[in-house]
Amino acid sequence: MRLPLFCTRALGSSEFFLRKNAPTILTGAGVIGFVATVAVTIHVGPKAMDRLQTISIDVADLKSRPLEEDKTEEDRAKELVEVYIRSSIDLARIYGPTILLGSASIICVLSAHNMMLKRQASLAAAYTALSVGYEAYRKRVAEKIGVEEELQLYRGVSLVQGCNDQGEPCEIIDMSDSDPSPYSMFFDEQSPSWNKNAEYNKFFLRSQQTYLNNRLHARGYLFLNEVHDALGLPWTQAGQVVGWRVADPKCRKCHIDQKCDACKGDGYVDFGIYDIYDSMKRAFVNGFENVILLDFNVDGEIIGPRGNSKTRI
Repeated sequence: MRLPLFCTRALGSSEFFLRKNAPTILTGAGVIGFVATVAVTIHVGPKAMDRLQTISIDVADLKSRPLEEDKTEEDRAKELVEVYIRSSIDLARIYGPTILLGSASIICVLSAHNMMLKRQASLAAAYTALSVGYEAYRKRVAEKIGVEEELQLYRGVSLVQGCNDQGEPCEIIDMSDSDPSPYSMFFDEQSPSWNKNAEYNKFFLRSQQTYLNNRLHARGYLFLNEVHDALGLPWTQAGQVVGWRVADPKCRKCHIDQKCDACKGDGYVDFGIYDIYDSMKRAFVNGFENVILLDFNVDGEIIGPRGNSKTRI
């Protein structure tokens, strides 16, 4: 018997929802399970205490009772063992639901964590493939039209006819079509580190940029989300994967005239504050604007020693 179309679609939608939100559902179930475990433990506590008192009385009575003529100390020891076994079974029955509920809660939380790890690994792999393909495309374009022309196309920079301050005709740089990178973020009142004073914001950003560069050179790598933490900005999925890395002077994969993929990059953190072609950033540096669009110069995906990804969790 075939199900109606709307039933199969409803089942498919339900399955998709469960797959998509499985980590959240399992985590919520685990938290609820832990709360229920505590509640059940409190509920069965008095019953367990009564049973423990009964066990203590039975053991004390058995030890203080005089031996019968046909029994020995060995027989008494066997009776004590039987009492302990029965008592353990009774306590297991009392606390059984609590143990099962607590175990199920732990399994839910661990399963959700495992799913998130797998999804994060898939995200890193997908980004790596996309980044490699895009860099290869840019390289082919640069070989075709030249490095400078490709860079101008990438940044959206063009030369147009204009006039200087004296009214004389000249070529000026037009960046009206330029777009910020996908890693750019506004530093504004949404950040707890932002201040209404423009000079304070400029000093804070310069100080954080210096601190983060020192951290980069001290550790050898830095993730974009670590920069977001320092500036009070929210984390992003890409920030878990991309960042900066200092080139290893002892890297065996690098050639004399060319660095390997793991060592490529600027090797320093730049917020993109000082851009003379951006009127908004000029106003920020000159103290006329207290909000700025930060455009981070990330090197790309962070690759750890021996090619292992050092993504944060």
